[in-house]
Amino acid sequence: MIWFLRLVGIFFLSFGLLISTQGEAIEEGEWVSPSKMEPLARALYLSYAPKSFRLPVGTEVLEDKRLGEAVISHATSETSPFSLKLETSGFKHYQILKEEYTLESNENSVLIKFRYTLKPKSDPVSKTLFLFFGKSDLNFIKNQKQDVVIPPNKK
Repeated sequence: MIWFLRLVGIFFLSFGLLISTQGEAIEEGEWVSPSKMEPLARALYLSYAPKSFRLPVGTEVLEDKRLGEAVISHATSETSPFSLKLETSGFKHYQILKEEYTLESNENSVLIKFRYTLKPKSDPVSKTLFLFFGKSDLNFIKNQKQDVVIPPNKK
């Protein structure tokens, strides 16, 4: 009986340490798209602000629904080279989601470099959910944006 209590104690101790040391999840990579630079930049921005007819100038505030929750995003863009940065807050269990895109034009294609950063809130429930679902949420966002910048029939 004592071995069972020791084993359960070690399990809860290691699980507690694993939860308490959760920091942030980062996903980085790059895509190559056969599209032109400006239509690609517009399509990427329109995936966040569907009613916008122009790219953001400076910093703009967007209200959106992301991962099933109503959130507020701050979009910042630069022109040379084109980059789009979004900081989203207002999630129930995540403190902030940062998305960064940099578009570089090549001869016949556009290289898109992306970086996603997701930070959990500091309470134990949020950190537990982040432990199990943090990377999968980033992969979900990555797959959505990959379908926007590279149409499924051209992969």
